[in-house]
Amino acid sequence: MALDNTGWFGVGARVSVFRGGALLAIAGLVATVSTSAGFNDASFATATVKTEVTPAALPVPHDQSANSTLKINRFGELYVTGNRVTGDGNGGTPAIDSEPTRVNFPEGSIITQAAGSTNDFHYSNNVGSYPTSFGALDSTGKVWSWGRTFPGDTNGQQLIGRGPITRLESQTVGQVTQTTTNGVTASGTLPPIIQLSRAENQYLALDADGNLWAWGYGGENLPTPFRGNSMYPALSNTVTTTPGNRACVGGDTVAWHSIWGGNNAAGAVSQNGLIYTWGYDNSDGESTIHVSQRCPILNPGANKALFSAYPDLYRDGAGNSYDGTVTRYDAIVEEMLRAPMPACAGAKATPVFDDGGCPVRQLGFGARAPRMLLQNGDLYTWMISPNTYYGFAFLGRESDTSLTPGSSRYLPAVAMQNVRLFSAGVSSITALTHDGKAWGWGRNNFCQAIGVHQAPRAGTPCSVEVGESVTLPTRVADIPQEQTIDYISSTQCATWAQSADGAAWAWGGGRIAGYDYVQCKDPGLRVVGIKIYDLTQATEDNLFGLPVRAAATGTIKVR
Repeated sequence: MALDNTGWFGVGARVSVFRGGALLAIAGLVATVSTSAGFNDASFATATVKTEVTPAALPVPHDQSANSTLKINRFGELYVTGNRVTGDGNGGTPAIDSEPTRVNFPEGSIITQAAGSTNDFHYSNNVGSYPTSFGALDSTGKVWSWGRTFPGDTNGQQLIGRGPITRLESQTVGQVTQTTTNGVTASGTLPPIIQLSRAENQYLALDADGNLWAWGYGGENLPTPFRGNSMYPALSNTVTTTPGNRACVGGDTVAWHSIWGGNNAAGAVSQNGLIYTWGYDNSDGESTIHVSQRCPILNPGANKALFSAYPDLYRDGAGNSYDGTVTRYDAIVEEMLRAPMPACAGAKATPVFDDGGCPVRQLGFGARAPRMLLQNGDLYTWMISPNTYYGFAFLGRESDTSLTPGSSRYLPAVAMQNVRLFSAGVSSITALTHDGKAWGWGRNNFCQAIGVHQAPRAGTPCSVEVGESVTLPTRVADIPQEQTIDYISSTQCATWAQSADGAAWAWGGGRIAGYDYVQCKDPGLRVVGIKIYDLTQATEDNLFGLPVRAAATGTIKVR
């Protein structure tokens, strides 16, 4: 399969997103397919398409929904599997074990990006306090949504960007079209979007002019100019120099180059080449202080690591590079804010990673555990707060054991080199190196980190929970050594790896889900839907293949 940075569609896929008001050419979208009938019904299993090449419908890059999984095939068709209590996008709530559902968009729609998220990243029946909401972006820049955000018992369906809709209406996908200045009243039209991301109960969207639009639940620090919830997208380009839970008013504004969602926190790179972060789990990247940050604020720790890695790009007005002092840091920031950095000029669609010249390739945010990948292949990790329950498993590197400020745990440092991209679940991280090898670390109680239990628990079935973490990057087990992996994608507790020849492997929890932000648990078959399907068993009448019904599995070939 071929990877274009706009999505994961299969052999020969190449889909370009809407940029600057023009839809670029779409080429090679369908590879050797003859069709007797289109995907006209809601169920993939009952579609009557005749294919010579089985359509690969594999998970989207950033899906943190607890009990379901979003998948896109090479036609740009979106499917949802597992628990669909908050809606399957077509107005239904099928059983969790039912066949994957194709979400019915208007005819001709080609979905390029999608993401889901569950409140608290928690397993449940997807009702009450733990609702799931979904978003999708098509090739013309239209944003679509369905489901519910928190608060799930009251008006969560009204916080998915479509205004005061009913719960029944929220079960069907609809377009997000209007904007707001106060969160409640529609006041404008949403422009075409090039990037869609999620941060728990929030939606984040970037347009071609570098404007960030945010909407959803305000209690987790929505970066809007007003406090509280937002039923429609609100312009969110205002930044601050003041830590804390203040609304984004009266400060400077920036144009954004890239935006990055995550668990309880989010970030963005400005067109000046500087890193800003915000959210419930935010810090300065230098101390143990955990700041509930509403308005985007410069992240000193991340920026200092960036300045050190790229001394030729980040200089003060006198041409001096970073020397480790606060004075020099402040002077470089002041100089960078004067004008856009050529390498970061313009807005960039980054559903997977930034493949341009801007130094930041990826940002990611676990529960109090940020990570940053630079274009030079260095992957930085660090912790927020001294509570090791949350951040420590995500470090992937040796650190001192001190829990005091200044500890190496709280400073961005390189966990791996030669990294092409990373993908994270709720409890573990997978990194793909430039030589095509997949590495994992983090909590591994259901083999979700590396696809196998380690000694002394080696040989224990992956569906049996054991208390285990993988501290340092370790090769994912049972992917043949000769295979070159060119793409990875994770849901909360399961990961997929794809090779250049179209083969794919999966490991971790097909029927486990996130719990308490950083764990994977098996709550029983009643509430957790199937995520992993074995495409090697696909037939003309069952194009998704056989469902993997075990709670979790070691690495298996699925295509």
